[in-house]
Amino acid sequence: MQRYLKVYGVTVLVSILCILFPWLLEILGATNGIDVLEWQGILAGIVGLVLSAVYVLRKVKMWKPRLVILLLNPAIYYVIVLVYIGISIASEPWHGFNLAP
Repeated sequence: MQRYLKVYGVTVLVSILCILFPWLLEILGATNGIDVLEWQGILAGIVGLVLSAVYVLRKVKMWKPRLVILLLNPAIYYVIVLVYIGISIASEPWHGFNLAP
């Protein structure tokens, strides 16, 4: 059990670091004006999920603990929320490009 808690702690840490990375870029002004809730945030969550999943698959042998650890990963819910926000914003009526000065 203690081993699974260690693995879970590492997956949460990796996910949180990946999720916070685009926010750190925005704080430092390195995003060139791109909103952090766009592709950067979703990409960061997916990277956190992939790295955590690879770590869990290498460290945990049985499939039930693997599934539990991955379902408790915060990056899953981060990606779900950002995709939902993106879909809700994209479903608003679009009025074309506002190119007029």
